Amino acid sequence: RKYQAALAQLRGSISAINIRNTRLLKVSIRSKDPQLAGEIANSISRSFIRRNVESKRGEANAVLSFVSEQLVQVGEKLKKAEEELLRYKEAEGIGILNEEARLKVDRLAQLESLYQEAKVERQILETRIGALLSQIGQEAYTDSAPAAISWNPAVKRMQDQLTGIQIELARVSEESSSDNRRVAEIKNRIEFLKSGIQDEIEKTVRSRKSVAVDSALQMKLAEYEFQDVILASQEAALIDLIKTHEQEINKLPVREISLIRLERARRINDELYATLMRSRNAAQIEAASQIGNINVIDPAITPLHAIYPNKKRFTIIAFMLSLFSGIMLAFLLEYLDNTVKSEEEIKKLLGIPILSLIPRFTVNGYLNSYRPGLKKGKIRTEVVGLVMKNNPKSAISEAFRLLRTNLHFVDLDKKLKTIVVTSPIAGDGKTTVAANLAIALAAQGERVLIIDADFIKPAIHKIFVLPDSPGITNTLAEGMNYRSVIHKADGVENLDVITIGRIPPNSSELLSSSRMEEFIDELKGGYDRIIFDTPPMMGVTDAVVLASILDGTLLVLRVGKIERNVIKRTRELIDNAKIRVLGGVLNAVDNRYGGYGYGYYYYGNAEKGGNGNS
Repeated sequence: RKYQAALAQLRGSISAINIRNTRLLKVSIRSKDPQLAGEIANSISRSFIRRNVESKRGEANAVLSFVSEQLVQVGEKLKKAEEELLRYKEAEGIGILNEEARLKVDRLAQLESLYQEAKVERQILETRIGALLSQIGQEAYTDSAPAAISWNPAVKRMQDQLTGIQIELARVSEESSSDNRRVAEIKNRIEFLKSGIQDEIEKTVRSRKSVAVDSALQMKLAEYEFQDVILASQEAALIDLIKTHEQEINKLPVREISLIRLERARRINDELYATLMRSRNAAQIEAASQIGNINVIDPAITPLHAIYPNKKRFTIIAFMLSLFSGIMLAFLLEYLDNTVKSEEEIKKLLGIPILSLIPRFTVNGYLNSYRPGLKKGKIRTEVVGLVMKNNPKSAISEAFRLLRTNLHFVDLDKKLKTIVVTSPIAGDGKTTVAANLAIALAAQGERVLIIDADFIKPAIHKIFVLPDSPGITNTLAEGMNYRSVIHKADGVENLDVITIGRIPPNSSELLSSSRMEEFIDELKGGYDRIIFDTPPMMGVTDAVVLASILDGTLLVLRVGKIERNVIKRTRELIDNAKIRVLGGVLNAVDNRYGGYGYGYYYYGNAEKGGNGNS
């Protein structure tokens, strides 16, 4: 088991590849021992050369052995035929044949000699094929082209045609008045058929070439098969001609027929013996001259540097894979990202104008929105998110002024008195936008009231640092006078605030009640603008209920955060409730990057270090 494992490991470390467009073979060995790698490579080369020489000599030796055995047998037959012929002549007193019989015997003997010669050559070919098969293995040979040649219908058909034409050539040649042009024509037909057989065999080899068989040995087998087909055709033609001449000889007297048969046997064995002698001499020369046709161009030397692992190559591959993976991951995330990316896309999905783009800014580390930081039972002391109050000359404040200006142009004929500020989902910064818009409107002399109508997550009282009670719920649920729940905004003229109060369990019923409508009518007499901060539209119905009875609605949205399906659902709610949407406000826009429509440029001296600066 250890031997098999070591052998498998050795085989796995060896690779042999053919260098393209050459007959060169490159042998490589991978080993932890550089000296051992070189020795193994050179040993493989020597073994390959030795196998090549043995292969060539093995074929010649097999032919030599076969011919030598046949010589012994034919020699004995020749001796016996000569003795029988001599005894018959002495017994019958016949010395020579007459002229007619002699000519027939000579022609028959010539045909017999040609037949025996073709037969011997075929037997030698079979011996050569057997020797090659013993080297490459019979299993590999059965999958290769030569095994299919004898069953090829095209080869078989041309072989039969060749036999017939060869018989025709022999008969035409025997005629004393034979036409040389006809003989030449027949020979051309024979050569044409041989060429066709050769082409068909090569075609078969190309179509069924086996990777398990050496290409040179495979082509050699194919050549032997071609020769065998030609010799088989000659044998068939000669057998037919011999039968014809035997019929002529059988018409002679009995005494002459017996003599002819004995003479024929002697001549056949004599010619066969001579043929075998020539074949043996050729095989001896072939065996002695086989030195192989494989040479080592560059012997293996002990390598000075390791080829594996190739750190430089692996580093490059790792870098390329990382780069490719990063690009693919980016494409995947982009494909999976269903959020809205641009102003144009929001306008297309909602069908509303964009009234302002609020740049990205942070306050105390928070982005464009209020983040609570109160301890239970205590009042918050820091002011968060009121950019219009704390830094009125900043670019962010200018964006809120632009929003104020665009609101004036939304409806010139009817002054918008009650406005809902909401968003499709939480986290878009609607409360911050509502508070700063209220300050912007108050700054131009309008009497403004901002009301916290977010019963889910109220935050107006925290932004303006006010107590949450009493508030709007005290008025709606308990009948408290609205004037008693109004708070003054610290540091902002013309701005009043109504906080949330105690959060009720039935907020939707309160907002849709007749008391709410009376409450709004009472407020309209004392203020130019009333802004309601409501919950997100996708959370509860409060925003939809309130927006349906007020003058207009502002939608606050965050590009890169809100998803397309949310936008579409928001559009459905707006259409179903017949809400008048004044426009959209894109919050937390990163103005370092282009791609948000028009682009806004603000002029002024921003105070350094002020709260809300960006």
